[in-house]
Amino acid sequence: MFTCWDTGSELDAIAPEFGRAIGLSYRQKETPLRIRLGTKGTLSSSSYKADVQLGFGKTNLDYPLYVVNLDRWDMILGANFCDKYGVILNFGSRTIKFSDTVLKVLAKDKEAAVRQTDAGARRSKAVTAKDGPRAHPQNAGPQLAALGSNN
Repeated sequence: MFTCWDTGSELDAIAPEFGRAIGLSYRQKETPLRIRLGTKGTLSSSSYKADVQLGFGKTNLDYPLYVVNLDRWDMILGANFCDKYGVILNFGSRTIKFSDTVLKVLAKDKEAAVRQTDAGARRSKAVTAKDGPRAHPQNAGPQLAALGSNN
């Protein structure tokens, strides 16, 4: 799973195709969420949410995510999630500290390659990493995490 930890975003979201791949069920919201994207004047919306169990090391959290078409990522965890759960993004050591877990993130050259890769092709490849975030109900396999914005 490619996760964008985006402190500039108030949105916590999962890509619909990734959610379907791991067997998530979506619930429709009564009122769609309007989303202002990073590109000037660009708007989107989300009419669905998913209740996801996120796993970080020994910590498992039930957390609702909006279902949003995401260009380069399987999931975005924004400032609200990071603040609520005390996530520490260390850009110097390129690590994410969460509870009792420290995640190593992609090297800068590999992160750049991920950003340039088509999302569909990227999701079809096997990915390996230790102790990365997991989304359930069905474990999607090994994951990677990346720091920064999705712009």
